[in-house]
Amino acid sequence: MIPRTVGGRGFALALAVALAAGAPAAGRGASTQALLGSARSAGLGADAAAGGGIAGLQGNPAALASQTGWAAAGTYLSWLEGARIGQLTACAPTPAGPVALSIGSFTAGSVDVVEDSGAVRTVNAQQDTVVTATLARSIVPGFEAGVAGTWYRSVLAETWVASAASVGLGARFVTADGALSLGGVVANAVGTPLRYAGQPQALPRTVTAGAAWRPVRSRLVGLLLAVDYVAAPGDADAQRLGVEAEFVRLLALRAGVTRGGGVASVSAGLGARWGRVQFDYAVASPSRLGTASRATVTVAL
Repeated sequence: MIPRTVGGRGFALALAVALAAGAPAAGRGASTQALLGSARSAGLGADAAAGGGIAGLQGNPAALASQTGWAAAGTYLSWLEGARIGQLTACAPTPAGPVALSIGSFTAGSVDVVEDSGAVRTVNAQQDTVVTATLARSIVPGFEAGVAGTWYRSVLAETWVASAASVGLGARFVTADGALSLGGVVANAVGTPLRYAGQPQALPRTVTAGAAWRPVRSRLVGLLLAVDYVAAPGDADAQRLGVEAEFVRLLALRAGVTRGGGVASVSAGLGARWGRVQFDYAVASPSRLGTASRATVTVAL
């Protein structure tokens, strides 16, 4: 939990570096960007190869290549007490391939800061903004590629401001029958570091490889099994397993397990489709975060 009282600015700066490094994100060294994404991805857990169009681009920018037509999505995450995380995404077809723009916001609640004079004031602990533009396309039949450019801005205790930019890459291979897909992602492949009060904090370069298999595909029932392996420099590798069962292409049930650094977390979710509207909900229980719930509404325009 974020402390309610901060004993001076030096402590606040240490908190800034810890949060920028992603200390809350279950030890994965992830930034605020890792807390974003759709409820479908959160419920499934393993999404590097699972596709999903606009719903899967956070896990792999190449997933956007399968998106047809205009679409918009909104996601809200309920997490720590006082914390609010939301994301809006819009997607449009272009001659170069589908393009998406996502805007995410993270507000970490309030914290009491003790000034050098001894006065105490309540300020916003942390406010982050993440803007991502994604382009994806099918290079050849069965092979999709995507690139995502992201800009970050972080404000700590209403005092320190840091910004950074990065580029992520993704690829996805799908067999001709659509039963098997393989995916690879390099998040923050290149970029600039966040700097709080002149102290740089590099964005974590994370490499993910995944596979997804659809052993059952019929009008009545569909089954998806997915697995990811995640590697980040200076952190323990993680393994993710996910399953999704879809019924009459209207209702989906999902579950996932993530293990890394000697700890495990579980997730569960559901999805419902009605016409052009898709609703997804997920609950995840990372051991260091408590329970987090996430809801996404997607509309095909």
